[in-house]
Amino acid sequence: MNSAFAFLLVVELMAGLIFAVLPKVSRPGLYFAVTVPEKFQSSPPGIRILRRFRAGVLLVTLAAAAALFGLGPTRAAAGVVGFLLILAQVLALTAVFLFARHATLPHAIEPETSREGPAEARPAIIPGGTAVMVGPLILMALFALAAAVFWNHIPSRIPVHWGLSGPNRWIGRTSGSIAIFFLSNTGILALLLFMAFGLTRAVGRIARTGESGRAETRFRRVSILLLVTVSYLIALQTPIFLFVSTEPWAATVMNLIGAVILLTVVAGVAALFRMGQGGSRLPKRERGPLGDRRADRLWKWGLFYVNPDDPAFLVEKRFGLGYTINFGNRWTWVILAAIVLLIVASLVILR
Repeated sequence: MNSAFAFLLVVELMAGLIFAVLPKVSRPGLYFAVTVPEKFQSSPPGIRILRRFRAGVLLVTLAAAAALFGLGPTRAAAGVVGFLLILAQVLALTAVFLFARHATLPHAIEPETSREGPAEARPAIIPGGTAVMVGPLILMALFALAAAVFWNHIPSRIPVHWGLSGPNRWIGRTSGSIAIFFLSNTGILALLLFMAFGLTRAVGRIARTGESGRAETRFRRVSILLLVTVSYLIALQTPIFLFVSTEPWAATVMNLIGAVILLTVVAGVAALFRMGQGGSRLPKRERGPLGDRRADRLWKWGLFYVNPDDPAFLVEKRFGLGYTINFGNRWTWVILAAIVLLIVASLVILR
């Protein structure tokens, strides 16, 4: 079993496990992205829906693993084939979610729409604030300047992808390829940091006061720190790619950075799961808001939030952990266009 095949198998199993536990991390009053009575999850219909959902998740995951073994390690580990396998599994798991949501809809109630009093003073989200968040972009600008000044020290072939045994995809040292290299990496960082900045300024709050409001802020803080930390680690790989990729110790350093990134993501996501969506599972004496105060009709299939009257760019997901974009906000489409350009640039650099 080669490493790529093993990686695909782990991804498939993790996808199934994550989908199976997601209904338990949603906010109280939200069940498969539907606003329901507070005790519905523990009621016989709620338990029955959850059991059927998890049975469907298990069947899809087993089918995905069977397809992986059926193709064999060589064919399954091919880049496009592996991507299509994971995509098919995610689409099938989404279909299982939609069936569960359809079964939950007859039990829907109107969400709580009462608003709280004035918001409490905005706490500092992370130490350093915006200055810390733009740090990775400043590093990339400095690395670009270093590349121009020390051009002759850049190897004639530069890796753009690093496997466990070292670099396995390369570009030549030309002004065009180096520019695309920086454009691609800076674009990834910009998207991560834009999300982090959005969580400080343009996120739709659900609880603004009391312990529920503070728990929500803690959840956002962990999300922001995760995005910013990963951004710094990605940026710090750049000089290794550019200047020392041919050194015998470079593979060890790159694998170490990759391991740190992976551990950071795993630890951050585990912390968010423990906190529950929006910090809803953190201990507090008061009852938090039931649902997310948003009408069900504003959520298409429970996955896409579309509300042009809401100035928030980011809102909490109804099913899942973290945040999603407001597709009714015109800036959403600007960001989506930037993502498409980033994908095109990445395809050019990795061809």
